[in-house]
Amino acid sequence: MNLRRDRLRVLGIWLAVGLVYLIWVRATGWGIPCPIHTVTGLECPGCGITRMLTALSRGDWASARAANAGLFYLSPFLALFLGRALWLWLTGRKADTPVLRIAGAGLVIFLVVWGIVRNLPL
Repeated sequence: MNLRRDRLRVLGIWLAVGLVYLIWVRATGWGIPCPIHTVTGLECPGCGITRMLTALSRGDWASARAANAGLFYLSPFLALFLGRALWLWLTGRKADTPVLRIAGAGLVIFLVVWGIVRNLPL
């Protein structure tokens, strides 16, 4: 039970950091710039995630989709995937299940393809 309490504490700290960052971005409009975009000018698969999550926190679905359409549409799957992995981690169960392995591989493939597609000239 002590391990679970420690893991809940770690989760609480990460959630608090995320909430403070969200409040900071909403109040100032300043977020952490993407180093890949800064160096190359290309958009990585995660570029726009801060704008997307900030827009979602305001209930602005159109702006969230415009910020990163790939992750916007992937969000329900990603929430299930991360929620399951988090639950297994919190309960101390083995998180390396075939379903999570396949889902993780699919996620990596999607992000690589999305990173290429979003930088194609249209």
